[in-house]
Amino acid sequence: MQKNVAKILGLLVILIAQSLHANEAQEIVRAAIDYWRGTSSVGEMTMIIHRPDWERSMSMRAWTQGNDRSLVRVTAPKKDRGNGTLIDDNNMWSYSPKINRVIKVPSSMMGQSWMGSDFSNKDISRVDDIIDQYEHR
Repeated sequence: MQKNVAKILGLLVILIAQSLHANEAQEIVRAAIDYWRGTSSVGEMTMIIHRPDWERSMSMRAWTQGNDRSLVRVTAPKKDRGNGTLIDDNNMWSYSPKINRVIKVPSSMMGQSWMGSDFSNKDISRVDDIIDQYEHR
C-alpha cells in the first residue's frame, strides 16, 4: 500500500514539475515577444509575394501599440498605396482609398488571405498566437 502511495506521489511531483517547466518556457516566449514589440513600435517593410506565375512586392509602414493595436498602411506599389488595416484587440478593419470606405472584417473572413499574401487576416491580427498554438519546453 505504501509503495502505491509513494508511486502516485512521485508521479504527481513529476507532472507538476513538467507543468511548471512548460509555464516557464511559455513566459520566456511571452517576454521575448514583449521585448521585441515594446510598448509601441513603428516600422517600414517590404513584402515580396511569390506565386508560380507571378511575383510582386509591396512596401508598407506599420505602427503598433502593445500587442492588441496596430495599423498597417501600404506605401507601394502605386495601385495599392493608401490601403490600410487597423487592428484593435480582436477587431479588424480594412480601408480602401479606391472606394474611400472602411470595412469591418468579419470573423468569417479571418482565415482569408491578407493582401494576396500567404498571411491570413488572423495571422496579421494576432502576433501572440505563437504562445497559445505551440507547446513550449
